[in-house]
Amino acid sequence: MYNLETDILKIDCEGCEYNLILNDYEAISKFDQLAFEYHAYNIGMSIYKLIQLLEGEYNCNFVDEHIYRKNDPNWD
Repeated sequence: MYNLETDILKIDCEGCEYNLILNDYEAISKFDQLAFEYHAYNIGMSIYKLIQLLEGEYNCNFVDEHIYRKNDPNWD
C-alpha cells in the first residue's frame, strides 16, 4: 500500500503480538525478519503457538531466554 521496504518488522505492542501474528500472518510474512518481545504471562498462551507458525518461514531464536523462563508459566 505504501511501497515500503519489508526487511525487518519490530513488534512492540505489549501483549497484542499473539493476535497480530496469529490473525494477520499474511501481512507479517511479508517481512524478511521479525523482532518482538512476547507477553505469554499476560494472556496465558504459550510462546510455542507463535513459534510453530513462524518456523515455517523464519529461523526463531530467543534473546535473554532467562527472562522468559522466569515470566512464562507455560515454558517447557
